[in-house]
Formats: sequence, structure tokens, C-alpha cells
Amino acid sequence: MRRTIFIIAVSLLVIILALGGCATEEAGPDATSEDNQQTAEKPDYGHAHGGDYEWSALYNLSAGTYTLELGPGKDASSILLLFLTEIPGKRAQQDHLALHLMEHEADKVTEGESFNVKDRGLYELSLKSQGTAFSFEVTEAARYIIYAEHDASELIKVLDESNTEVKGENPQKHN
Repeated sequence: MRRTIFIIAVSLLVIILALGGCATEEAGPDATSEDNQQTAEKPDYGHAHGGDYEWSALYNLSAGTYTLELGPGKDASSILLLFLTEIPGKRAQQDHLALHLMEHEADKVTEGESFNVKDRGLYELSLKSQGTAFSFEVTEAARYIIYAEHDASELIKVLDESNTEVKGENPQKHN
């Protein structure tokens, strides 16, 4: 009986570890007591990522229409933005998920076009040298983490329907 229980326990452990894949990064030495704390180096996830981002911030967005103003595109003709619905206490896991999602094909949006924000929505927005504005619709109110492939700390501004700026919380620059 003990042997059967032991075999079942070991088998379940092997299955959990095999299916865990990326989810095990928090157990590594780079895990922090505060999920939102940024580390100096990227954790070793045990596999490569094709996508990357340089900046992220958290935005509390109610349902409605917003204007996204992007400053002048200095060295790029476009920028990738990823929207993830925040899961409280899971920022490190969401940052890792963002690396994978940035590898996917993005919805292309040019100036004058609007887009609907969705969880895990990846958008490639065209940039102009003098700055670009876009309109986007939020149908599900949520706190969204916006990830940008380029440092957007001086580039991005979100305005609500009354033209009031929605400030990003906990902006982070990523290496």
C-alpha cells in the first residue's frame, strides 16, 4: 500500500514538473518578496524568448473611449503595445507571459484608426516623426498592464473621454 502511494506521488510530481514549464521561474533566486519589484537582471527562465519589451505601466481603465497619444517616433516607424488585464499579486508571472505574447503577430493600427482593447491584445501602432494619436475603446473596465517594446516613459499619454490624462501606475523600465 505504501509503495503504491509512493509511486502515485512520484508520478504526480513528475507530471506537475513536466507541465509546469515556464511557471517555475518564481522559485529561482531572482524571486522577490514584492512581485512588482524590478530586478537588475532578467531571471533565467530556462528557455529563450523571441519578443521583448522595454517599458510597462499599470492603467486603471473604465469602459469608454480613450485617446492614446504617442510622442515623436525617433528611431522607429512603429511600436508594439501589449495590454494584459492585471492579476493582483502575479506581476512577475504576467511580465514573463508578456515576453511570450510579444512574439505573436500584432494587429496593425495606423493613425486615424481605432482599436478595441482586449486582454492579451497586441497592437502595432505606426509612429510619425511629429507624434501620433489613436482612439481606442475599452469594453471591459479593468486595470491593464501596458507593455511597450520601446521605452515609452516619455512617449505615451492616455486621455479619457473628458481629455483628462490617465496616469500610469508603477512605470518600469526593463532591460
